[in-house]
Amino acid sequence: MKKYTTRIDSNKLILSLILVIFHLRPFQHVYPNLDYFINSGISRICVPFFFFVSGYFVSYKQKENPLYIKTYNLRNIKTYLIWSVIYLPFLVLFIFQNFEYVKTFIDKLPITHTTLILFSPIIFILTILVLLFYSGVYYHLWFFPALLISINIIVKWTQKHTIQSLLIISFVLLILGASETYWGFLPFVIQNILQHYYRLFITTRNFIFFGLFYVTFGYYAQRKIKLKKNYCFLVISILLFVSELLLIKNSNRMNSNILISVLPLTYVLFTFSILTTYVPKTNIAQTYPKYIFLVHPIAIYLVSMLQLSMWPRIGFVYGLCVLLAKFMIVMESKRI
Repeated sequence: MKKYTTRIDSNKLILSLILVIFHLRPFQHVYPNLDYFINSGISRICVPFFFFVSGYFVSYKQKENPLYIKTYNLRNIKTYLIWSVIYLPFLVLFIFQNFEYVKTFIDKLPITHTTLILFSPIIFILTILVLLFYSGVYYHLWFFPALLISINIIVKWTQKHTIQSLLIISFVLLILGASETYWGFLPFVIQNILQHYYRLFITTRNFIFFGLFYVTFGYYAQRKIKLKKNYCFLVISILLFVSELLLIKNSNRMNSNILISVLPLTYVLFTFSILTTYVPKTNIAQTYPKYIFLVHPIAIYLVSMLQLSMWPRIGFVYGLCVLLAKFMIVMESKRI
């Protein structure tokens, strides 16, 4: 298992670096086709892969130790709360910088300003709950509540029901979540129904329509699927992925968070990752992916203040991500 995790960690490192480019978007106004391929394509593999890996290894650890989930929850909740506090000033800054957008969103809510003022304490508490359990305090932290809630749903579900039934339910929810990607292809009647959801929740990038399926899929794969490398399936998965990108490229879509073709691609990439004969000699990838994911918005924000051109901006962001990650790793080792 140590051999497997080393290979998976190496892939997680690569994907975490892709996520940095995804959020930086340096090619947006220079190479729009490349930006589309990264922003709406290859970067959309990262989070499903992270979810799948988490589900897979939680299942493995839970079979070794039925009480493992308690340790897992405590460790990740602690990490999530600490980084939520760190990013709280960035959230406040974002609200001030995008006040008109926030005001427009509030105006669209089906409540009057008077009601908003009268129930402001309750609304404040609800906002805190939404930030902690749904959207995250900052744009990348939504991953933690989505992952933790999904894991705990699986644990509770499998105490009374089969993992197969949850996989089917979560797949149906994933298809519904993909409506934001395939918005332009939906009948007008369906759009009218779904608009009520999107007006309030904005996106389906959450544990219900996104995280639950991929975490369940990973959990299910560890328990029910004998992994095999299949080059034909790999080629077909890549062709489906490219075809979907071409299909939605010029369509009217809200976002590209959920691509259906990423489902088989995630599985086949994981399979090839875990069954490859190559084992990296260094353990550098063991902790860097986690901290690069956590610190990269800070690096992007700081570098944006320098007003650099495209390539220096990319270099500075990556360099700062590595330095900040290294700093966090050193601090963690000293605490231990």
